Amino acid sequence: MNDLEFLKQPPVEIHLSMDEIDIVDSEIESYLGYKDSQPDNYVLSLIHRMKNEVIGICRPRFGYTITTGGFIDKKSFHCGSFIIHPGEIITRHLRRSEMMIVILASVGSETNQWITTKREGNDIMEAFIADALGSTIVEAIVSKGKFYLERKMFDIGLKISNSYSPGYCGWNVSEQQMLFSLFPLSFCGITLTESSLMLPIKSVSALIGIGKDIEKKPYGCAICRKKDCYKRKI
Repeated sequence: MNDLEFLKQPPVEIHLSMDEIDIVDSEIESYLGYKDSQPDNYVLSLIHRMKNEVIGICRPRFGYTITTGGFIDKKSFHCGSFIIHPGEIITRHLRRSEMMIVILASVGSETNQWITTKREGNDIMEAFIADALGSTIVEAIVSKGKFYLERKMFDIGLKISNSYSPGYCGWNVSEQQMLFSLFPLSFCGITLTESSLMLPIKSVSALIGIGKDIEKKPYGCAICRKKDCYKRKI
């Protein structure tokens, strides 16, 4: 496949194995609220047991499509035939993009059901850990996908930006509808509700810039007002 064919291919869906996903215990603990302290032995054993449970059922998926892009003004960008309004923080980091990658990632319906079952059970700690595991795994899927795309782009002389998701840094989550319209229905097993909620819940959509002069800059946590953004841990 030549450079042009790679950039113009239809949406690509990649099924990953759990052996390819790096589930870092410190990330799980961070989601659980342990920052400067260590969980006790009971919690550590529970994390270990539940991690093994979810590894046995999780069917991770990652997908992407590449589309045209282009800077409009300090708050807006072209993304294919759409105009998106990610706001000043994200637009500033994507300003040098020549094209856009829209990515989707999900833990899959099996893990979603496992988390739901834990939430409906009587053990609050299990429910808490299940949710943290889901969040950790989907971010690990995104990281794996971005690494794959970064290598692909490097091979054709291009760079990629960090990823930015609707709902963060002032980007209205309703614009997720435009991103999803670039994919076939139920792509990566994900559906989008009218209120722009992704199902399975432990799914991610994001935008990445492509260009020869892209610079990966730190996330704008210092000026972003979203206190619960996972990128604050990075």
